[in-house]
Amino acid sequence: MSPANLNAVRFQPEGQLIDSLFLRYGLEDIVQHYVVSGRASSMRTMMLATQLRLTAMLSPRLCSLFDQCRAAIGFSSEVELYVVNDASINAFALHAASDSEPHIISLTSGAVERMTDKELSFVLGHELGHIAFDHYRANQVNFALDGEGEDRQM
Repeated sequence: MSPANLNAVRFQPEGQLIDSLFLRYGLEDIVQHYVVSGRASSMRTMMLATQLRLTAMLSPRLCSLFDQCRAAIGFSSEVELYVVNDASINAFALHAASDSEPHIISLTSGAVERMTDKELSFVLGHELGHIAFDHYRANQVNFALDGEGEDRQM
């Protein structure tokens, strides 16, 4: 799923390491069980209930930056942009659990308020990279094995 522009800048040993760990320990089966059991959707549900989805009408500046980032790296999958009321400077990506859902990127209000457009573009591109390279899979293994993952923040 990784766009060609992202593959050019990816640290190749990172991708190889993740793939070899999943193959060696059968981690994909654990992730699939976690998703199919419905435990993975609780974080998404909580996030959707507590955050504001940004649209071009509500936030033309951020949505324009986001669209520029997506175009620059050739990322075409559906992604929704959210903001959470939090004074810290942070962001996170939430990979879609199924093909019928969009991926989600969330920014804290502190990041939106205090970062420049260039800084926000960097953060948005970084979060898109997490989605493109399936970094969520390693987090899901942790949550699935933990038993309390649905109650924790990413």
